[in-house]
Amino acid sequence: MVIRRLIRLFGRRVAAPKAASGGLITWESELRTIAAESAAWSVETGGDLFGRWQASPTVFLATKAGPKAQRNNAHFRLDVDYLRQLSEPLTSNWALRYFGDWHSHHRLGLSAPSSGDRKRIRQVAARNQFPGMVEIIVTTEGSQKQPTIRVHPWLYDTSAENAEPLSLNVRVLAGTSPIRQALIARQDFPEQDLRAWETMPLDRIRIGEDKNPPTLDTAADVDTITMDKALQRADRRPHIAIARRDRLIDGSPSASCAVPG
Repeated sequence: MVIRRLIRLFGRRVAAPKAASGGLITWESELRTIAAESAAWSVETGGDLFGRWQASPTVFLATKAGPKAQRNNAHFRLDVDYLRQLSEPLTSNWALRYFGDWHSHHRLGLSAPSSGDRKRIRQVAARNQFPGMVEIIVTTEGSQKQPTIRVHPWLYDTSAENAEPLSLNVRVLAGTSPIRQALIARQDFPEQDLRAWETMPLDRIRIGEDKNPPTLDTAADVDTITMDKALQRADRRPHIAIARRDRLIDGSPSASCAVPG
């Protein structure tokens, strides 16, 4: 379905970010969340990426799809109503921006974005004047019960016409994202099962074509303002945000496994 309208910076206007020039930064918890949710399904599944868009896009929260998401062997469609419920409080309470999504191709052998993926991402970027977006493709291999999960991050420089998506390096910080920690403490989004990532061993995850599990970075120098804000809000009562329907998606973002091209 053609995406006619998307949230305009999810509830508040900020200066347009520049296209990213570095690799992707995220926490161990978010990487393992994506892997755990992918492994839980035998068909395509997915979710969204929320964070800060800077020289190195930083994913503070990777979510799983809502209860009305549509999944099959070669197609995934988000639950748009649920995306609306997530996006408003994550922007207004935590100053996080939606800048992409993740979805699985499972055992189809497609580690790069499909032609349908590329078209969808560029539509979203164009309608929101995003100079860049990130998409993570997940594939599985090996045992059906305990597969190896491969995470393939891609950067779209949508400020350049017809530019091909570029494979991204990933810096993985040890432990739990401060946003996830705060949401757990506040008991927000219980349907997300925010501790589910703990069930996925890191040694089952690979980034791109790496032979070994990702090396964890113990540095704590990433976006300290957001980290401090998260810790300060962790013990406050949840803020209930009402989605602004005049800024919401009309139509459902979807991912399909057409042959890349």
